[in-house]
Amino acid sequence: MSDMNFIKDILAYVDRPWKVGAVIILGLFGVVGWITYEKRDMVIRELIEKTYIELNLEMVDVSLDKLSDDTSADLVHIWAVNLSINSKRFLGGRRKDKKEVVVPNPRRIPAVTPQSDMLVLFNNIIGYSTCVDVEGRDSVLIKMFRGWEMVRVCSVPIPSSPEALVGVIYLAWKVKPDEGLEDVAISAAREMSIRLTRVR
Repeated sequence: MSDMNFIKDILAYVDRPWKVGAVIILGLFGVVGWITYEKRDMVIRELIEKTYIELNLEMVDVSLDKLSDDTSADLVHIWAVNLSINSKRFLGGRRKDKKEVVVPNPRRIPAVTPQSDMLVLFNNIIGYSTCVDVEGRDSVLIKMFRGWEMVRVCSVPIPSSPEALVGVIYLAWKVKPDEGLEDVAISAAREMSIRLTRVR
């Protein structure tokens, strides 16, 4: 009998159209709340357990070969990045002319220094690719590229999304490419950045 009284009370309350909407919304909140309460252990576990994105080191050589063949870049590098310890580590590189890549010395450099280009770093952290002219820039890595006679460098974050920066693909040119070639190279590198990550 009390259930019937409850239903009668609700129907008596719904004498205007906006009240129908209010009853429906409250009903939906009730259902969502009940489901959340019933599945609370699963919800808490999902919130607490984090997934981590890491570099798939097995894909580095394959990625370098593909980017060297598929892009107009004269030099392709892949660096691992660990911002928590301020480290950037050279993983490998390829040259378009197939000559041996000059291994950077040192192979590990600070990820952030007072000379770092903060806009490039910020863009990489939030998942955006950035291209800069080498001239007039003083970061440690840019000085290395300038020493290798490169004039234009693009950095493509790994992964190309704001999840977690774990590495960077660098594409460098001896002669500044036209915008179309640069865009094609960045697109290929962004695609490769997805293959270079795995979830653990």
